[in-house]
Amino acid sequence: MTSGRLPIQTPRLRLRQWRDADVEAFARINADPEVMRYFPAPIGAEASARSIDTWRRQIAERGWSNWAVERADSGEFIGFVGLTVSFTSLVNRRSRAVMSASAC
Repeated sequence: MTSGRLPIQTPRLRLRQWRDADVEAFARINADPEVMRYFPAPIGAEASARSIDTWRRQIAERGWSNWAVERADSGEFIGFVGLTVSFTSLVNRRSRAVMSASAC
């Protein structure tokens, strides 16, 4: 499945599929401790590239994931935004369902 809805554009931003040219800029962003202060740790170039590969594949398969974000006025890549399934959330729901069933 591919999304025919990309790019999504606002007056200031454009959400789009990832490009090969984004890898270097994304790695620079992920290596910056100030940018990554709310993440567990800065991320290296290889992990950044793997993330982009994963998100490209997810967008192609299901039509959504994390998209590249660029400035609408200049086309400059500035980061990412998107949707993610939380594995912890899925595990917690299953655990509650199993515990409820075993309590009966």
